[in-house]
Amino acid sequence: MGIRLFDHIVKMITSKPVNDQVYMNRAVRKLGKKIKIRYLPGELFQLGNVFFTKGHRIFIGDNPCNECVLVHNNYIVSLEAKIYRFKEYGLWEVDGHGYYSDSDRKYISYDNPIEFNNKGKYKGFATEKMELMSLKAAFVIGRILNRTVILPKFHCHGAKGYNPLPGQMCHFGTHYSMRKFESYLPALTTYREHVFLEHPMVPKMINESKSEPFLIDGPVWQHPDGGVSNHPDSLNVLKPKGDRVLSTEVRKWFASKSARILVFHSLYNEFDSDNKEVSDMLDILSKAIKNTDFMQLHQ
Repeated sequence: MGIRLFDHIVKMITSKPVNDQVYMNRAVRKLGKKIKIRYLPGELFQLGNVFFTKGHRIFIGDNPCNECVLVHNNYIVSLEAKIYRFKEYGLWEVDGHGYYSDSDRKYISYDNPIEFNNKGKYKGFATEKMELMSLKAAFVIGRILNRTVILPKFHCHGAKGYNPLPGQMCHFGTHYSMRKFESYLPALTTYREHVFLEHPMVPKMINESKSEPFLIDGPVWQHPDGGVSNHPDSLNVLKPKGDRVLSTEVRKWFASKSARILVFHSLYNEFDSDNKEVSDMLDILSKAIKNTDFMQLHQ
């Protein structure tokens, strides 16, 4: 009977691909009394939309569920998205090819500290646009320096299919297709989830080897009246020659840095396609980044 159940599901998905969980529910209803069903307590065995979406669980430690026995990682489309969601909530233990335990790999990390409101000193800047620019800058720097990007938290502004709590931050998969991104930039070689450094398999020596925080100056830090920069204090501020950063400047500033984690306060910077290495990465990013909704229905 189990084979018949999945046969129904496969036929429905083949005729009109949507959400596999929806088809599972339809198939169970269609077979009715022909199969035996035992309903597990929903508060102990939670569905993905209950645990993650309605429970507002994005990162490790968000709204702990002490009574949960099992979480079903459903109501989200694609294997890539399922794995990424588990990673960000600390529910992933696979260390293939030293994903967590590699002691030789070097990383860069950065934050998205500003929620731009297109008013006052941030007039002309929009949150989603600026955070997308930062993401591209991080991967360009990662390519130039042969470092893996640790993704930041993103503001939930504009998230489709998710109603965030006030002040809550979201992860990359809230806004962008994981399947599309992984097809161009595999996690194993190019990036890590935001909570990566909290994983117990990450060597202690990695966490203990962090640079001082850097900030690359740019238009976002300039007062509208052309006055002095308004970037945060106590940062190592680097000034490019123009509004766009050059790959030669990145190498000059950071190539000799030995810290396992190169830390940036933020990366609200655009890069000049001054060589093939940079232009190739920007081209890859233009293809890899695709907006989607919280359930990744639009791949």
